Amino acid sequence: MNNKESLLVYLADDDEDDRMFFTDAVKQNSRSIHVDSSTNGEQLLQKVFNQDLLPDVVFLDLNMPRKNGLECLQAIRANSTTQHIPIIIISTSSAIENIRKANSYGANFYIQKPDDFFELKRLIEIGIQFSLAERKEEDVFLLNEVLSA
Repeated sequence: MNNKESLLVYLADDDEDDRMFFTDAVKQNSRSIHVDSSTNGEQLLQKVFNQDLLPDVVFLDLNMPRKNGLECLQAIRANSTTQHIPIIIISTSSAIENIRKANSYGANFYIQKPDDFFELKRLIEIGIQFSLAERKEEDVFLLNEVLSA
């Protein structure tokens, strides 16, 4: 996890308007958050696997060119260096099948993209808090495992 006071968030979404909407919502957040956007899944995976600093949270759209959100999710979870990164799916789809797949592939949270800016802002904050809290619980569990060994 990023040790700085600000959070590093990766966003992968092929829709330019959605990326701008997301970034604007994050800017109004109470935290200091830097958003690094990708226009497709392949571009996101190149960043995830080729950067020294891993993101604190990844937001993935489901339907993108080159690699979709589920393919990105699987690739990140399959790598021991990145499998711990909280991943939030953010999609227009409310299909139960997509939600179940995302959950079974290891998504931490699923957000259906709202049309309302303030609702998006609220859901992003909830998703980040939930993912980071879950991560802290994992860290405490792992620390306890190491200490008791």
